[in-house]
Amino acid sequence: MKIIDDIVKKFGVDKILHFLGGGWITSAFSPIGWWGILIGFIVMFVLSVIKEKFLDTFFDWTDIIAATCGSATAAVIYLILSWII
Repeated sequence: MKIIDDIVKKFGVDKILHFLGGGWITSAFSPIGWWGILIGFIVMFVLSVIKEKFLDTFFDWTDIIAATCGSATAAVIYLILSWII
């Protein structure tokens, strides 16, 4: 539990949620295959920019970067699982 607390203290809850949300959105499209991963990435990026521009008080690129990292992590996990299965 200390490791999780250290990660949350270092990056903040907001960045962790952006990371998890980006990964979730991308992985939601993964049943379609690689095209789904690409579509999921595009949807995640567009939703992140819209959220930052219209729903937050100030535009923060690091939130979009965190979501993109989550999306990339989901794509790498999909790649690894597609080679194994």
